[in-house]
Amino acid sequence: MADVIQSLRLEKCVFENNYASGLGSAVKVNGPTDVEITECEFRDSDSAPEQSVFHGAPSGVQRIRDCEFFGPGAYAFPGGDTVVRNCDFVGAVLSFSDNLSSPGGRIECSENMLLGVNGGAVASLVSNSVLQFRGNTFVRQDFSISTRAVGGVTFDSNIVFESEGYVASALSGVLSCSVFWPKLLDDPFENLIVDSTVAVADPLFCDDVAWKLSDESPCLPENSPSGCDEVIGTNGACSEVPTLRRSWGDLKELFRTGR
Repeated sequence: MADVIQSLRLEKCVFENNYASGLGSAVKVNGPTDVEITECEFRDSDSAPEQSVFHGAPSGVQRIRDCEFFGPGAYAFPGGDTVVRNCDFVGAVLSFSDNLSSPGGRIECSENMLLGVNGGAVASLVSNSVLQFRGNTFVRQDFSISTRAVGGVTFDSNIVFESEGYVASALSGVLSCSVFWPKLLDDPFENLIVDSTVAVADPLFCDDVAWKLSDESPCLPENSPSGCDEVIGTNGACSEVPTLRRSWGDLKELFRTGR
């Protein structure tokens, strides 16, 4: 979609039923381009063989916020300097990658809802980029996260529910203020520090639609271990007044009507 330009901004766009034989069936960016994607919807996109709907240059700055991604496709983002925040991934694969020649940087995945519906996975294979996962809710995901960066991986204030897989850091990693059910993810390198604020406990969702938390949930500050002062995961309590974060149905209606 863009070749050699300094910046690209996409806002309130809908990408549906796209196909490409190479990387990037919806958005493909080559070169050191800064990319900002906000309030966009991606659905039913597919590409072969990598199945990457979005691919950017590791040397560019990537900011993806307030978007919706629907499977069965995979959504791949580069390392370097990448933020994916306040997005919904439904039955889709979220992937991050860089390589040994890429400049070291930071990958932030925060305040996202990832729901496995007939599939769903979180994957990263990064060499130089530090990984930060904070405030996400992962439901029925297949994890394969690994990094060889000096800063390793930080996994903080996340809910991991009925998910499988591993988090691997060759050098270092910290798990804190997170709730796993029914078990922790695997640690194949045995380099992760799991502090006392990590719990293996049922997060006590009110339902399997909004995935909000009951008043007794261990993910709420009043019930969580000392030192965890914020809500663990993406959504608050069922009894709370709704925030500005829209539901999936609200967002889809917004795109249909153009409001």
